[in-house]
Amino acid sequence: FTLMCAILLLQAIPMVSAQAQVPPPDYSLMCTNPVSGGVAIDIDVDPETSTPPSGITDCVITNQESYSLELSISSEIGLSVEHDDSIVVGANGEETFQVTIEANDRMLEGVYSLRILTEVTKTGELDYSDDDPNIHASIVRIMQYATFTFEPQQVDNNQKLIDDEYFEVSYIMTNEGNGRDIFL
Repeated sequence: FTLMCAILLLQAIPMVSAQAQVPPPDYSLMCTNPVSGGVAIDIDVDPETSTPPSGITDCVITNQESYSLELSISSEIGLSVEHDDSIVVGANGEETFQVTIEANDRMLEGVYSLRILTEVTKTGELDYSDDDPNIHASIVRIMQYATFTFEPQQVDNNQKLIDDEYFEVSYIMTNEGNGRDIFL
């Protein structure tokens, strides 16, 4: 009976240790706008500017572990985004990657939330399943620009006014900007 209990106990011990949870790798993710140094990204969508309507954020992953990490990179926003799909960060090292946000000319003024997610896929040479990704949130602002057209509504004609005579001149003013503007 004692021998049978010992065999059953020995079979249970490896199962318990196999279920022990390994702590997640220790790394950080930080993103900043290279122009302003902050986390907000401003995009100019005025079609009369010479630069394309896009913004960039630089992201740094710092690995505090004594082994290398392979991470997948993804993002969430309602705009077109370009970045690397994955990155390898050496032991006790750091790596940088860029995220480019593309907008369209004449896009309506607005604010978007950009979420950049990194998940560990390998620790050293071992596959890893990350249940807790690192997330960095940034604000993307589509900047307002103003432009308008101003057109007369009558044909050119010469009027000669005598004493209290008058005539009305009317114009149509059209806001061709991307936000609500006040014109004086």
